[in-house]
Amino acid sequence: GKMIAEVVGEKIVGLSQMKTLSAMLASAIITAILTVISVPVSLTQVVIGGMVGAGLSRRPSVTNRRELGVLFAGWALVTVSSAGLAFFLSLILTRLV
Repeated sequence: GKMIAEVVGEKIVGLSQMKTLSAMLASAIITAILTVISVPVSLTQVVIGGMVGAGLSRRPSVTNRRELGVLFAGWALVTVSSAGLAFFLSLILTRLV
């Protein structure tokens, strides 16, 4: 959480206090809406998305595209790998019980 936010805020988009406030407000609104309609939400992804959006509103050319690509690739890798591991663990554990 905190480490990822620091990387995004400092290395990827460089946020001012107002940009950070905008990102956090957007994150809170999106989280509230998704919670009301019972959609599961990753708070880290919502906050990082808000930070990236706020940073891009400044000047997209300032954004560190390499770091942003690593971040999105990591999200995809974590999602797929955790889904795969949970799938296999559930098969194993249901056979043991």
